[in-house]
Amino acid sequence: MNFLELQRKIVNNLGIKETNAYVYAGEWINNTLKYINDLRDWWFLRRTYNFTTTEGIQEYSLPADYKNDFILLKISDDGYRIIDYISLLDAFKFYGTDKGEVAKYYIDNSSKGLLLFPTPNKSYNMRFYYHANLIPLTDADDTNILLEEYTYLIEAGAMKLGLEFLRRYEEAQYYNARFQEYIKELNVIDNEKKLPEEFVFIPRRDYYASGLEENTVKALLDYW
Repeated sequence: MNFLELQRKIVNNLGIKETNAYVYAGEWINNTLKYINDLRDWWFLRRTYNFTTTEGIQEYSLPADYKNDFILLKISDDGYRIIDYISLLDAFKFYGTDKGEVAKYYIDNSSKGLLLFPTPNKSYNMRFYYHANLIPLTDADDTNILLEEYTYLIEAGAMKLGLEFLRRYEEAQYYNARFQEYIKELNVIDNEKKLPEEFVFIPRRDYYASGLEENTVKALLDYW
């Protein structure tokens, strides 16, 4: 389903006759998408960004839709190396203005930049896995995975907002209950998704890991 089709369905379901009915419906749809976008880093928001470093250049632009970093790899003919995240203070403390093989990275949200440490001493092929923001829908034929595969979720959220706007609060509560149940279902699906097949991780047992017991691994940072 595309943006216009869902707008039409919302308008018809609510029986809105106002001139700006489709504008309202569009806002409710996009507000529902933003709510879902902000809940967590969903599997369907994972993206891949490949770039090549330049000797002496430390900062590289993040993708326009960047939300959160996931993992950075340095790719070579014999495989890949995971590049660890580092705080800016530690980066300058340990590397300063040194040049060398890329070992750490830092995300500067103020400049939307990715800083590499030490500053690359030559060209390296990098692969950045990150979570993106959902792009707001504007054009009639705009769509995304949620509208295509989980239309009922977006419809329930938009209906809830529309009914609140119309002050039909009892009906809004009904759609909100449905919407929250659908969110739970989406969470279950998200938890079932696995890491990319080409990744092979070894559980970390140093003091950086949150999984202190051998059978407890709680986060991606618990892996090498």
